[in-house]
Amino acid sequence: MTVDIERGDYNLINTMADSEPQHEAYTINRCLEKDDDNEFKKIIEKHKGNDVSQPCIPSYLHKAAEKGALKCLQFLLDILSSPDILDLPDDYSRTPLMVAVAKAQPRAVEMLLKAGAHVNARNNKGQSSLHLLVFALQRGVLSEEALQEIVDLLLKHENIDLEPHSDSNLTPLATAITRMPEEDGAPQKSSLITFCKKLVKVGASLKASAGDGTVEEVLQKKRALTSILMEIILPPAPSRPFTSEFLDMIILGKSTDEIKDFLINKDARIAVNYRLGSQTLLFRAVDKGDEELVKYLLATGANSWASEVTGELPIFRAVARSNYKILDHLINYMKLNNKVDLQRYTLTLIQKLMESAKKAKDCTPEESQSKCLERLLKSDVLLNLNQVPEDGKTPLHVAANFNNQETLSALLSHGAFLGARRTVKGKNKGHVLKALHPSTLKSAMDDCISFHPENSDVEEAENVLGENYTLDLDYRFLVPPVNKDKKTEDESKNEMETLMEISKSKVHRKAIKHPLVRALLFAKWHKALPLYIFNVSIYLFFVSILTAFVYNLKDLRILEVRQDNTLNSERNNSTLAEDILCKQSTVNILRGFLIPAAIYIVIKEVFQIVFSHNMYLKNIENYLQWFLVIVVFVLSFTPLDADVTRHLAAWTMIIAWNDSLSEHRFPQFLVNSSKGYCHGNRRIRVFGSE
Repeated sequence: MTVDIERGDYNLINTMADSEPQHEAYTINRCLEKDDDNEFKKIIEKHKGNDVSQPCIPSYLHKAAEKGALKCLQFLLDILSSPDILDLPDDYSRTPLMVAVAKAQPRAVEMLLKAGAHVNARNNKGQSSLHLLVFALQRGVLSEEALQEIVDLLLKHENIDLEPHSDSNLTPLATAITRMPEEDGAPQKSSLITFCKKLVKVGASLKASAGDGTVEEVLQKKRALTSILMEIILPPAPSRPFTSEFLDMIILGKSTDEIKDFLINKDARIAVNYRLGSQTLLFRAVDKGDEELVKYLLATGANSWASEVTGELPIFRAVARSNYKILDHLINYMKLNNKVDLQRYTLTLIQKLMESAKKAKDCTPEESQSKCLERLLKSDVLLNLNQVPEDGKTPLHVAANFNNQETLSALLSHGAFLGARRTVKGKNKGHVLKALHPSTLKSAMDDCISFHPENSDVEEAENVLGENYTLDLDYRFLVPPVNKDKKTEDESKNEMETLMEISKSKVHRKAIKHPLVRALLFAKWHKALPLYIFNVSIYLFFVSILTAFVYNLKDLRILEVRQDNTLNSERNNSTLAEDILCKQSTVNILRGFLIPAAIYIVIKEVFQIVFSHNMYLKNIENYLQWFLVIVVFVLSFTPLDADVTRHLAAWTMIIAWNDSLSEHRFPQFLVNSSKGYCHGNRRIRVFGSE
């Protein structure tokens, strides 16, 4: 059975009819029970063109074939978008034809065969429709007349294969013989003898294995050979489709060399893209860990992107089996322009790798979770390590749930965002920092530093004492990923917020002293130094003017009190009036400089509130600066008496100069001086040290 893997129709079975809203599922079942094609058409037309509902059509085919709803079945056959959908399997790996056979629906079988259903399709066990007929006849529950009619329909088909082997190495004839009762009075025996007689009459082999001997030998033991051969002239065995023989070789586990020899001078590409039940042959080979067969199937043209009926790709199974050699072969054949894009599957791959690591006990040399992870993280594989599904679990969260420290370190060093928080229904479930061991974070940071000698063509030992080399410092694990829809970064987070969370952690705060972080802080400091100097200059100017202002204002208030006392005693002191006038002029001049400086500080504080309000509100120094600004405006525009002014001036000076000392602290970095920096969104490159 082949499927149009380029169109991706193999995914259509993923959404079954029962996934419809409950009332519509009930209506559909009622229509199929009554074979009400008019109502059924209305439901199908309602969802026509709807990519979500349209995939239900294959499962409708199975249901219509099962119930013998011929009018509904014919309607579905008429609207099929691709003939390949006709052979898609259900959850039990049965095609619609196999369902109709198993449920004894001869008219449905006839319609499906006429529409082009694959008569030799197999299920996951390698059983064909003829095998299923044997099981139905043995049970004796369904109409024998209908089942025998189906036998005739299948045997009349020009492409029928009489010798398909199941995974038990039994043909349909051998299966019937092994299940035939030995006692002559058993009701199922006559129906099975009739079935065997029809098969032998058209050329089924009596020499095939039947477990305890050949078919002929087992028939003799059960005293049924004479009944079957009576009035029959044995015809020559008909030729088998080469694809059926090829499937038998796969099912029976023949060697890759035998398969190669068999497919010489045959259309191997068609054969290797057949399906065995719900699985592609490539998927089956990967599942069994047959590296040689996987290599041959890929080289012959098997589609590495073709999925199992549930949507699972061969690469998923290779990761689940931790077989890095097969994984490497698959990746090489999945590449397009030397890259393979697995971004949408990143979470699935990491999940399967973690499950595999948890189950692994004694691994073979070909099975290694660490090697599989290393292969997936190479540059030719495109992954989205910050993929966020509906449940909010990023690949980093998945690794943390399994407490796989090796994977956590590898993901972080390749760009997984450490600060990613899991959000479920708007509730913050936290990040992975608590799940990290200190040694894991250190190891990840170490791996974010890569050394490159000046001459990349010459292999030389890592020598940071040399004059010419390049260090790549990768900080992607600190920076939020870009939202591809909005083309902007998450404004609520930046690398400094992640670093602040690390510094507040009792377990990880020492990581701030790591050379990688120090280099980042040094680079940021180097870039912000002009702004820092400007801000310090303005603030020093503000504090100096404020100091002069409050002292002159205090003196002015004292002089005004003296003047009041002089007036009360009716003594006119012209010198005191001149001193007051002089102080007022000085205060006004200082106020003229102080107000703009205070406005600048207000603007700076508002800017910090807008862009870093979480951190801003936790810093007491910011509240003290607001106190100074408020004091400036109170002293400038509110007439206070001398005592209040004197006390307020004293506290203002204490707070202003204490805050000034804090503001002017110069950060110390234990980083070698560097010749230059290249700044980017994700990486800083430090060029050689002297």
